[in-house]
Amino acid sequence: MAGPFARIIMSLSIVFLITALVFNATANILLKVGAGRVSSLEGLSLLDKGLALLSNLPLVLGLILFASNVAFYFLALRAIRISVAYPIMTGGGLAIITIASYFFLREQIDMLQTAGIVLIAAGIVMVASRMG
Repeated sequence: MAGPFARIIMSLSIVFLITALVFNATANILLKVGAGRVSSLEGLSLLDKGLALLSNLPLVLGLILFASNVAFYFLALRAIRISVAYPIMTGGGLAIITIASYFFLREQIDMLQTAGIVLIAAGIVMVASRMG
């Protein structure tokens, strides 16, 4: 009886971890976009600074996704060892953010960075193979 139930819990936890990973990476990209849209806040009152930041949609969405990431990561950690979950979160996030920054933000990636991402992806596969 515990077998099928345990598999369902692990499957849900994997979905939670992947969701947290995607939310985290997307939040980082949105914060980068939002940071580029912030003009100087110098000389503004605290209220005006707050309103300027709250009207920055990428910034606000990024913060919401960061908070959501924490909730999903917490749920994932209930069944997945942190020694497996954390490397997947950080390594996967690095890979997703680097690739997204190349395609969406037009940042340059050299061959050394590409090789690093390939090695990180191989490491993630090795770490994830010990998830069960």
